[in-house]
Amino acid sequence: MRVKSPNTDPKRGGATVEQTFNAQFRSVSTTETREIMDRAGENGTIEFIQAIVLDWDESVVDDDGQPVAFSDAALADMLANVWVLKAFWTAWSESTSGQAAGTKK
Repeated sequence: MRVKSPNTDPKRGGATVEQTFNAQFRSVSTTETREIMDRAGENGTIEFIQAIVLDWDESVVDDDGQPVAFSDAALADMLANVWVLKAFWTAWSESTSGQAAGTKK
């Protein structure tokens, strides 16, 4: 999946930084998707992503370039970033249509 977020370098205002990594999603039915979203209320998207993401690859690294092991806490930290949340949602949506996540048709 691809995450595009604003570049924090003040000299590059308006530019974006692109990061890519692979995530593994749990298969969920339409009914289960609806149930998770209904239970979650206004935090539905975040709670849904937390319920379906199972793992990610070693491409997820911290500020020092060290791999970040998948955990519920690490996922919650990532989902606090709206661009990451959007990327997870988009990747899951694409995967349900049979498209490889993060690719363009």
